[in-house]
Amino acid sequence: SLVYLVLHIDQHMAKMPNDKDPQMEAIRRKLLDAYTRIRLVNLQDLSGAISKKGKRKVLYKFMEDLILLMKEVSVLINEQYFSHVQDQYGFVSTKLPEV
Repeated sequence: SLVYLVLHIDQHMAKMPNDKDPQMEAIRRKLLDAYTRIRLVNLQDLSGAISKKGKRKVLYKFMEDLILLMKEVSVLINEQYFSHVQDQYGFVSTKLPEV
């Protein structure tokens, strides 16, 4: 489902105006990075290595990195199409609890 989400966003971005804009290229590069990370992740690593606290640190790190990457995509899309200011204010916290 993560691959579907990333590819679906990329398909929408490909249809948007200004597809040669450097900002658009940055968005599409980040989406490609997310897609590549998801496709190349080792599922054995994600499902294993449980810490003493019962947490999967590799899975946690992978998801944290993916969330940050998609947040960057969100900010770039917002700056490109919806806002003329630099800061984006969100209603959802993306900080994961400590492991």
